[in-house]
Amino acid sequence: MCSEGGDPCMDHFVIGSITRFKAGTRSEFKTRKKIRDKIKSVLNTRSEVRFFDTSSQLEVHVFVERNGIEPKFYWINSSRNVVNGFIYPQFKNRAKIKMEQFVIR
Repeated sequence: MCSEGGDPCMDHFVIGSITRFKAGTRSEFKTRKKIRDKIKSVLNTRSEVRFFDTSSQLEVHVFVERNGIEPKFYWINSSRNVVNGFIYPQFKNRAKIKMEQFVIR
């Protein structure tokens, strides 16, 4: 993440099936606090780490768009939105993840 430019960032976002991930991972990442501490130790100790858990939505695709500085986050159920040959889904029913839905640890 450092070589890709993540070290000067003040906000880091962890989005995905966090509850299921923690259950199947090693002890280093068993809690959000440990995940946060690892990210901060590798990148920027002054940054905020924000979490959005998609475990309750089961299988999802996560999208991030950025226009200028502010990112916009979305998720959509992936079981109904798969690529079929060369036909890509439109993702019209994607749900916006609002900033206040993120948990800061």
